Amino acid sequence: MAELNTRDGAAADEFFGELCHYDITQIGDGHRLDYASWSVDGTEVIGRQKMGREFPYAERSHWMVYFNAAPEIGTDSVAYRVLELGGRVTVEPYDTPFGRITVVEDHAGMAFSVIDQSRVIEAEPRTEVDDPYDD
Repeated sequence: MAELNTRDGAAADEFFGELCHYDITQIGDGHRLDYASWSVDGTEVIGRQKMGREFPYAERSHWMVYFNAAPEIGTDSVAYRVLELGGRVTVEPYDTPFGRITVVEDHAGMAFSVIDQSRVIEAEPRTEVDDPYDD
């Protein structure tokens, strides 16, 4: 799977929707969670995510390719193997409602993600502001 991470989700939906004639389905409320599924004839071909606070402010829009990890191997083992082969782990493995994901770079510095879709967690609701003093 591939995913576009962008600061302007609506503009990306409009541009690529018109360019490639994608059917666009908004997942989430479009504000706190702005994620869209781009599909052709009912088959999802690409995801689009609006970049939020989890992305560094200076990080530019970019495409991310996801490779599936076999459940018997798992994302953590793949991340370790990337290191053995001379690559780099840029985001340690973490759990999501879609599976366990890690972001790595190959020996030439090209970034990609690896996901084990057999390891999903329940989604936690996002809040507008994470208030550390909210007791």
